[in-house]
Amino acid sequence: MGRPSLADVRRPQLLDAYAACLVRYGVAGTTLDRVAKEAGVTRGLVRHYLGNREEVLRALGEHVRAGYAEWLEELVDASQAGERLDAVIEGILSEQPRELYAVIDALFDETPRDPRIAAVLREIYTGFEHAMEVELAVALPGSNPKARRQVAYAIVCMAFAETDFDQIGFRLDRRDTARAVALTLVDTLR
Repeated sequence: MGRPSLADVRRPQLLDAYAACLVRYGVAGTTLDRVAKEAGVTRGLVRHYLGNREEVLRALGEHVRAGYAEWLEELVDASQAGERLDAVIEGILSEQPRELYAVIDALFDETPRDPRIAAVLREIYTGFEHAMEVELAVALPGSNPKARRQVAYAIVCMAFAETDFDQIGFRLDRRDTARAVALTLVDTLR
C-alpha cells in the first residue's frame, strides 16, 4: 500500500490555518503570509496547495460543508435508534461547532462585496438544509417532499439564528423555545 498523497494531508491543514486566519483577521486581513505562518509552512506551499483566491474560497466552502456533514454524522451515530431526528434537532439548535460557524460568520460580512463568497455560503447553507431534509425523510418517509423542504429550511434558519443570538447573550431558555417550535414544525409532517 502506497503512502497517502501529501496534498491529502496538506490541504486540510492549510484550510484549517486559512479558517483560523479568517476568524482572527477577517477576509481582508487574511493573507498568504498569515496563513503560511499559522500553518508553519512557506507562502509558496500555501499557494501551491490552495491555488488562487477563488480556488481557496471554493475549497474552504467545501471544507466547512464537510465539517458540518461530519458533525451531523457524529450526532446521528451518537443517537439511539428512533431518536435520530430529535438528536439532530437538539444538536443543531444548541451544539453547532463554533470553529465552523466562526468561519461562516467571518465570510458573511464580505458577501455584499464579493459574490463568490456569497456563492460559497449558499453552498454551505444548501448542504446543511439538504442534510436536514434527508433526516426528515428518514424519520418521516411518507411525508410530503415539499413540506419537508420547507420544514428543513425553517429549522436551518432557526439553527443559524440561534447561534447568532447565543453570541449576543440571549438566555438559554430561548433555546428551549426554538426546539419546541422546531418539533411543532416536524409534527406538521406527520
